[in-house]
Amino acid sequence: MPSTVDRVTLLGDVNEVNVLLVDDMIATGGTVDKNVRMLKEKHRPLSIHFACSLPLFNGKAKDIMSKLHKEGLLTSVIGTDAIYHGEEFLKNNLWYKEVSVAKYFAKVIFNINHYKSLSGLLE
Repeated sequence: MPSTVDRVTLLGDVNEVNVLLVDDMIATGGTVDKNVRMLKEKHRPLSIHFACSLPLFNGKAKDIMSKLHKEGLLTSVIGTDAIYHGEEFLKNNLWYKEVSVAKYFAKVIFNINHYKSLSGLLE
């Protein structure tokens, strides 16, 4: 399956530190679950946060995140508003923190429509 993680390898020491895991998206939650459980079982991080650009939360992903948070394994998930979840979702899932990319997207759209370069936005 293309979105399935086969193996996770940790390089370095994460004992007694706050950990930030970053991925492009959370689809089914399998990667988050596997990584967080591996870190907690084999290491002693102070906290684990997971950040992604596209928090899709397909299938049971939201339930997986809630369970990890309830078990004290996952401190938070940080995602962007590139995927709309609504006020109800934000209110009921305190483990989820949302960052807005609206102004950045507006600049990209403006530059494209005015035939301007996008490279300056990447700096």
